[in-house]
Amino acid sequence: MKTTWIAGLMVLWGLGTVNAQTRFVSDTAQTRRVLLEEYTAIHCGNCPDGHRIAAKIVADHPQQAFLMNVHGTALADPATGQTDLRSAYGDMLIGHAGVSAIPMGSINRHIFPPGTETALRRDFWEERVREALSFPSYVNIAAKARLDWKSRELSVTVQLYYTGTPAVASNFIHVAVLQDSIIGFQNGTGANPAQVTPDGQYMHMHAFRDFLTGPWGEEVSVPAGGKLVEKTFVKILPEKIGNVRLNLHDLHFIAFVSESKDEIMNVCRAEVENLNLPDCIAALSEPVQLVHATCDKNVRFSLKVTNSLLSSAPISRLTVAATSLAGTTEHVYEPSVPVEPGKSIRFETGTTSLLHKNKEERVDFRIVAINEGTFVERNTETLTAKAFKHYGITETPEITIRLQQDRFGQDITWTLKDQSDETVAEGGPYQDLPAGQVREHEYPLTIADGCHTFAIYDKNRDGINSGAGEGFIRFSEKEGRVFVQHDGMYKDSAVIMLQIGIEEPEPVFPPDTSGSDTLSVVPAQARTIRIHPNPCTERIVIEADKSQERPTAIRILYPDGREALRVTGQVEDIDMRRFPSGFYILEIRTDKHTWRAKIMKR
Repeated sequence: MKTTWIAGLMVLWGLGTVNAQTRFVSDTAQTRRVLLEEYTAIHCGNCPDGHRIAAKIVADHPQQAFLMNVHGTALADPATGQTDLRSAYGDMLIGHAGVSAIPMGSINRHIFPPGTETALRRDFWEERVREALSFPSYVNIAAKARLDWKSRELSVTVQLYYTGTPAVASNFIHVAVLQDSIIGFQNGTGANPAQVTPDGQYMHMHAFRDFLTGPWGEEVSVPAGGKLVEKTFVKILPEKIGNVRLNLHDLHFIAFVSESKDEIMNVCRAEVENLNLPDCIAALSEPVQLVHATCDKNVRFSLKVTNSLLSSAPISRLTVAATSLAGTTEHVYEPSVPVEPGKSIRFETGTTSLLHKNKEERVDFRIVAINEGTFVERNTETLTAKAFKHYGITETPEITIRLQQDRFGQDITWTLKDQSDETVAEGGPYQDLPAGQVREHEYPLTIADGCHTFAIYDKNRDGINSGAGEGFIRFSEKEGRVFVQHDGMYKDSAVIMLQIGIEEPEPVFPPDTSGSDTLSVVPAQARTIRIHPNPCTERIVIEADKSQERPTAIRILYPDGREALRVTGQVEDIDMRRFPSGFYILEIRTDKHTWRAKIMKR
């Protein structure tokens, strides 16, 4: 990746020529502050324990201790789909420090006797940090950064003030770009639950992303005592490093000064001035599927939205897009009290349609608009939730409920209610059972037309299939066909929707045939129909083995299920020029089956 940085001119001033407004570094002699460079990796089971220890060090020594997490070695290599936290200089830094195992860390790149390398095991960090904080320093350091959100230009000005005369002829200034709140994979997360997200992922903090000064810093000549050195560095920040977005709101910048590649004499965090900020910087998080008692494939969610402290406006109107296999739906939320900068609120979405019932699907969320102004979405990765709608359609009103309980039958109750909320049937609590025993309960009944809601509850909030017996719920027709079932794995309750009607065929999608203009729309055991080309620009051709199946009707559906075209009879091709570019569902009904495939019009 090509990046650009420009080093500004180094300027030396005599003490008598520097006014108070120009100089922002202290001229009072200080002891050293500490930089802990933590060498870490995502496939390292002990690394979260290192993160925990390092976080405690910072908490115990505010404004005195600073962290930089450097990912490297083969343990940092991501598997498919995992977050890549490696950097251009990570392995170089790790090799120079003499790291023999991960995790390890360097304290101010100082070699503590009797060691011969700067890298230390994590059980030494706290003691060595306390020791290093007492070391004297002949130079103070301070830094100010200007970050332009429109151009992504970062300018960092570093000032050194020499309160003494060192024995070396030159020092080296380093400026590092660090990123917080990167959500991704990590082994060993149980050792540091403070950084585990509600969905079980890990929040990486202080991740080293890049240097503005190269791996070993920019050399500056040491002036006589009582002199100021200033240097400015400018860099256009890329959108991504590896597969991680370089989110401006999660960045901070560390400046430090060393005598060579080692022996850091002082360190600071840059004060940041943000330019051209958007009106709002917001994040969506913690999606939770809500009960939505309807006889369809629609689901609803609760989400949390957080307005950043960097925002200049409260959130009074929020538009969120929810995308499933069935398409994208936009939801508008207008809080009764605007969400001020630095505040969070939970809200409920409208309905989002799934493509399948009784099958887990992914739903992705993103912010489409905030108020009528500019905004930035803070999420590093797409916010994703898993959705599942238990919904059964029976062709006969005579059905049977079969419920197999676990050991703790006293915890279980259930109800079946019709569309008027009248109870049709109910059961439980049941007797508790000895270990190793199961018991099935059977309830034949007749239901009327309309949408019915079956709700099962567990007083102990562990469902009826939690390792104390393999419980389940099954609904079957009079002839024995099971038309919906539940594995009994839930917390306090589960809901299943029932309705009398004709079962619609579930979509059947072909395998991915990227690079091919031919797409089979039937399973491998019955390849009797082909459509091509796909993607198409003008026409879709339908080729059927008429000795096996004869097409009788064709429909084109929008992703949300609305019908765009219906043609009956034996159709061999479809004119697609009337349709806008995008994805559609092609449904082919034959004298034996109904096949569906996803098609794309370019």
